[in-house]
Formats: sequence, structure tokens, C-alpha cells
Amino acid sequence: TLRVVAVSRLRFAFEPAGLTFSATHPAELRVKYDADKGALEPHEVTAEDDDSLEDHLAIWRQGKPNQPFVRLASFVTRSASEVRADLPGFSRYAVSY
Repeated sequence: TLRVVAVSRLRFAFEPAGLTFSATHPAELRVKYDADKGALEPHEVTAEDDDSLEDHLAIWRQGKPNQPFVRLASFVTRSASEVRADLPGFSRYAVSY
């Protein structure tokens, strides 16, 4: 099950939490974003700032509620407006920079 935790903060959860994937065959998460619809940053920034933020987007994982988020090795494909990462298992995830 995929559950959106906070749309405005790009947070979501895959359940059942704790389910793990093979280290040699992890699942891949791809998240599309629309940088053309406005700033990636909620306050006003320049287009150059947005470009810099886009380069630093990553998928973050939270093992359990109230634990800190940990940045996963992530890859941004600017031409596709997409960020992707291999997932070790089901948990809470967020897209951030």
C-alpha cells in the first residue's frame, strides 16, 4: 500500500513497514516533479536557485516514525523531471534537497 503522508512536503509511506528487499535486487522508486509549475522552494527564489535545488534533490528514508530521515543514494534526471533511488524496503520516504 502506498499512502501519502503529506502532499505539500512530498512525503509518502509504503506499507507494510519493515518489509525488506533483496540487497542484490532492490526495488526502485521514481518520483516525478514539475519544476516548471513554480519554485521548488516554497518562498520566492530565482530560476538559478531552483536549478541549484533541482541538482540536489534526493529521496530520503525514515525507518520508523520519529526517527530522522536518512538520505539515499539518489539520481536526478532533469530532462525527465525525475528523482530515483533504490529502496531497501518499505518505510516512509520523502523527496527533499
